Amino acid sequence: MYLVTSYPMLASTVTTLMLSIIFLILSRQSGKNFMWFWGISWLIYSGMFLLDFVNFQIQFHNGYYIMLRQLAALAGSCLFLLGTYHFFQLKPPRWLLRATLFSAVLILAYPQFPLIRSVALIPNVIYCSGMLIGAGCMFISYSWTQNLPEKRMASFFIIIWGIFINHFGFTLQDTALAVATYFIGLFTVNILILTLIIIYFKKLRFMDIRQSTRFRLLVENSSDSMFLYDYKRQEFEYVSPTIANLIGVTDKQLYKMPERFFDYVNTMEKNKEIIGIFSRPVTEPKP
Repeated sequence: MYLVTSYPMLASTVTTLMLSIIFLILSRQSGKNFMWFWGISWLIYSGMFLLDFVNFQIQFHNGYYIMLRQLAALAGSCLFLLGTYHFFQLKPPRWLLRATLFSAVLILAYPQFPLIRSVALIPNVIYCSGMLIGAGCMFISYSWTQNLPEKRMASFFIIIWGIFINHFGFTLQDTALAVATYFIGLFTVNILILTLIIIYFKKLRFMDIRQSTRFRLLVENSSDSMFLYDYKRQEFEYVSPTIANLIGVTDKQLYKMPERFFDYVNTMEKNKEIIGIFSRPVTEPKP
């Protein structure tokens, strides 16, 4: 039984690990704090799944297993909630880190103090699950753009994961149930990760379109004429329509014939290198 299930269990755990690395790479490229928090959270969860896998194979001391698993679940939930606050550009509450630290201290006492474990186990489970459920509710309550179907999916899977995250540790006596819950947990997390990646790229696209729209509104309602030129690609990115009032040439004409710009600029000496930059016709940007 162990041999049959060990390969798919380990392979699924590695999948979660690889997706967490993708989040960390994206966070490094974009500089977004929420991607870093989420990436570390998935990294911890992949470690938690690996811990489940090891315990499933060798059955080490139950007290230490529960302690390590609850610590991993607590850290992952707290980081995911912090990332969600940053995603919606909200300030995390002060009590969050204090309550998490207090919960971690109680969990560390589990192996040495069975009484503390019996009293604090369920409250710690509720607190850990509550952080994830709260993060899931934030995806419904707050919005940065139109209501995306991926946001509802993310909210659903976050809440399911919040309810499910501490379930595996209580099903080890039934091998079949333990394996089933292991794969359900991995499936839930990986679907959630993929959904958040889609949300991330849609948000980037939305922010880019909104910034471009604001730039155009600012420039086109200004009395001054402006243009934006990419020297590396040697092409205009934007020319304000008011340029026609200044030099008598429309922005569309300058896109196609940029050298005409110098026919209307009063310069004593024309630098050949600068003129060369404008000598090649460029494609008009798409509206």
